[in-house]
Amino acid sequence: MGKQVNKCSGQWQSPGGAAPRFVSALTLSALALWGTLISGAAQGAQQPAYLTGGHAARGRPPHGAGGLRDGITFFDGRPARQWRLTSSRPGARGRAAWRAFQRHMPGQWLAQFDEVTGVPTRIFGSGVPAPNSQHSGQAAARFARVMLKKHLSLLAPGGDPQQFQLVSNLVSGGQRVVAFRQHHRGMRVLGGQVSFRFRNDRLYVLASDAKPFVSASPVNHPIHNDVAKTKAQAWLLNDGASAAHATAVGAPLVLPLIGPNQAYGYRTVVPVTVETKPLARYQVYLDAANGQPVAREQTLRFAEGTVLFNAPVRYPGDVRINYPARFATVTINGGATVTTTEAGVLSFAGSSAITAGLTPAGSLVTMTNEAGAVATQSLPLAPGDSVIWNEQADPAKDAQLTAFVHTYFAKQHGKSMGATFSWLDANLPVRVNHNDVCNAFYDGEAINFFRQDSSCENTGRLADVVYHEFGHGFHHHSVIEGSGDFEPALSEGVSDYYAASLTGDPAMGRGFFYSAAPLRHIDPSDGEAIWPQDISPDPHETGLIIGGALWDLRKLLVAKHGEVEGAALTNALFFQALRNASDIPSMYPEVLAADDDDGNLENGTPNVCEIIAAFGAHGLRSIDATAGALSIEPPDNSGYDVALQVKGLFAQCAGDGVSDVRLSWRLRRLPNHIEQLVMAGGPSDYLATIPKQQPGEVVQYDVRVSLNDGSLLSFPDNLADPRYEFFVGKVIPLYCTDFESDPTVDGWTHGLLSGSPDEGADDWQWDVPLGTATNGDPPAAFSGMFVYGNDLGHDNFNGLYQPDKTNYSDSPIVDVGDYTNVRVQYRRWLNVEDGFFDQARILANGAEVWSNYASLSDSNAQTHHRDSEWRFQDVDVSQHIGADKTVQIRFELASDQGLQFGGWSLDDFCIVAYEDESPIEPECGNGAVEPGEQCDDGNLENGDGCDNSCANEEISPGDNTDPALLIEQGCGCRSAATPLRSGGGWLLLGLALGLFRRRQRRRRK
Repeated sequence: MGKQVNKCSGQWQSPGGAAPRFVSALTLSALALWGTLISGAAQGAQQPAYLTGGHAARGRPPHGAGGLRDGITFFDGRPARQWRLTSSRPGARGRAAWRAFQRHMPGQWLAQFDEVTGVPTRIFGSGVPAPNSQHSGQAAARFARVMLKKHLSLLAPGGDPQQFQLVSNLVSGGQRVVAFRQHHRGMRVLGGQVSFRFRNDRLYVLASDAKPFVSASPVNHPIHNDVAKTKAQAWLLNDGASAAHATAVGAPLVLPLIGPNQAYGYRTVVPVTVETKPLARYQVYLDAANGQPVAREQTLRFAEGTVLFNAPVRYPGDVRINYPARFATVTINGGATVTTTEAGVLSFAGSSAITAGLTPAGSLVTMTNEAGAVATQSLPLAPGDSVIWNEQADPAKDAQLTAFVHTYFAKQHGKSMGATFSWLDANLPVRVNHNDVCNAFYDGEAINFFRQDSSCENTGRLADVVYHEFGHGFHHHSVIEGSGDFEPALSEGVSDYYAASLTGDPAMGRGFFYSAAPLRHIDPSDGEAIWPQDISPDPHETGLIIGGALWDLRKLLVAKHGEVEGAALTNALFFQALRNASDIPSMYPEVLAADDDDGNLENGTPNVCEIIAAFGAHGLRSIDATAGALSIEPPDNSGYDVALQVKGLFAQCAGDGVSDVRLSWRLRRLPNHIEQLVMAGGPSDYLATIPKQQPGEVVQYDVRVSLNDGSLLSFPDNLADPRYEFFVGKVIPLYCTDFESDPTVDGWTHGLLSGSPDEGADDWQWDVPLGTATNGDPPAAFSGMFVYGNDLGHDNFNGLYQPDKTNYSDSPIVDVGDYTNVRVQYRRWLNVEDGFFDQARILANGAEVWSNYASLSDSNAQTHHRDSEWRFQDVDVSQHIGADKTVQIRFELASDQGLQFGGWSLDDFCIVAYEDESPIEPECGNGAVEPGEQCDDGNLENGDGCDNSCANEEISPGDNTDPALLIEQGCGCRSAATPLRSGGGWLLLGLALGLFRRRQRRRRK
């Protein structure tokens, strides 16, 4: 079937419902400076955010002292990465390896690439046969070794396959996990690991947290342990600790130094464990050769307290019931000790009443009261009777009883998820009444709770807080070594879900502030938390993203399978994903892998529709889509093909299949004359051909993908500039640069026009791009390695242009000779606030020739220019050639005091001339009305309103041809009653399209 051209529909019907959030496929190529420790200062460097790792109440200072910070902190003050952003496409250095992987691995595969290291954190998809891998750990390990070696340049660039040590090979939840730890020259690379997932004798998930191009060297004579302890203690004491005690020194290892937007390099360090006051535990990393501090990390996992749920024993002001004292140690008549059963039943000899000596401790819990002795009580117990120990009036004692009771429920909840590790049955230290308030934490061994004050309840009295802190421990012990990771924001979110899944209430921590109001809510009524928009320096806030996604999944599976089965299934998927996930984004492919039943993720999983709906609502779903972009195209009678490929959709889900793909195009000089084409193909590959155009034209087009659920994907995804464009004709280069050499040598200049001349205010840089999802800069150059633009994020720059500044960059002055048709044609990746506030402009010899979209008032000025891909742009500068036959181009950016983005990024810049070419002769019968034609109905027949020379025909009154059919067959045709190319018919079509576009703009705000 030939290409279908829909010229006369008159209206593109907009589906109902809210417009979807489309996450652009962005990656980083930030590997150029790996192995080089970058120093120096520049403008606007973002300092490390204070991450408590705990649950400090909003508005209260975080737990800590003086200058001490939680999270990873570098001694030299450079910012450390607190979360990992990923993209579905590789950066420049990883493209060849990714293409090689796709060539050698049949089927479809999706990936999440670390935007700083460039390694694929997860690759998942169709899977490949891995014979006997399900039942034979040896076969699986051999297969994994072969895959690691074959695709080393993708999974661990610059690495040595022999330096990866096997650390895990086990079956969990029906999938086998084979995991390796990364080493370099005999030293462990901190955080470096690669793992493989097998199911049904197929490899279907690959995961890498490997660190690329490791360059650290061993130290022949590391510093003495005593020296290391002294130096580690001194750093913390100088930063505000009132006391510090080093407890252990580890073997030398390689520490990757990773910032928010770039890698600083590697150091060979020795780790020192230091306990401090105020209460904290640090892992301090010292240079192995000279003992100089390099970095430190606070390892105690704190948490904000929790509260009220209208459920039994959520918090002191709520309902209280009498729970069995499960597995509690009881003293009988002051002598022998006996442990109660799970039902709280105590067996003792004789038929007389005894005195039961009670304490909130037993075989599962060791209780410590940080405010004094552990609570005790002696009560008479007669055979067949019961005793009740109630300390409601004494918060310090009540905290001990509450924490004891609810620790048991937290343990049982983990077992119900399918967890079988021994930690659940081991004795857990529980410490209450710490001399602090409004907090709780997990320290790697024990769960800990603070006293109350006038604003916050004693956290040991709050069941939700007990469950949450236990959730940190559950996460810690769930992780498969070499496969998953205990990342703080992920742990906060999954611990919130752990508590909510136990209580059945997504409002977590009721009672924390002596009221029924929750401390946090993972199913809020005022909008979901979305990745990456809602990333916060506070890991608890960032954790709401994954906590909300898991709760949404639970709701959908309960609706599908019923309350009991749906909740149990969600918890089982949660646990298996938690074992292998290394951060929040990786939970999506890990949940899919946990739900899979055939080792092929391309064909979906039993509950794929619910999974994509839940994770998609929080920006965590992986969809990769590319629309082939045109640029400078020679005149072509066959037209101009536009291809679209969409990956990551699942047609079996009612709302996930593609219902329609349309391409709209127009000539730039005729903005109201819009044509539509239905793109043929599917389910993932689509094609349409824009008809041939006359030389010298600029054609603009966009692609809209309608999904079955009524949502819409738009290409390009930029409301401020919603159409691609390409130029038709052969151009003559007058000056071109791909920025692979320093532009200043070529005559480019830059400077500050207005604003305070702060360091870095004139932020034009030439370098490898280091874009992230937060600043919107490109992850890689369009061609080659280098680009030219505003604040590319190197050194201490943060990737954002500064507020209240105007800066510029001028091209060299170019002699255009006798040419009169002169154009600028280049590749652009621009991110700037709505033009009502910030202006990005292009000027030719001082005259403005382009600027970003500007709203009419500040009340709706939210149409920010956000390129998410390299865009070709043609700018006609013919009217601004100087009297001396020269032209100079200026790129300018003016900012206000508010929001900032990444600014200009330029590549493949050319000033070209164009000489008029002979026009292309019209082709009658091709369905496109071309210059010299009155109509074109796609055939060469006469008598149908458009004759065989593409001239209009009059239809006689006796002609029984249906006018509607004539309209459908050719937009250029008309009957006496229905003119389409002029007058009312075209006006109606234009109004219909205009209504559609306005409706779409409102929907997508």
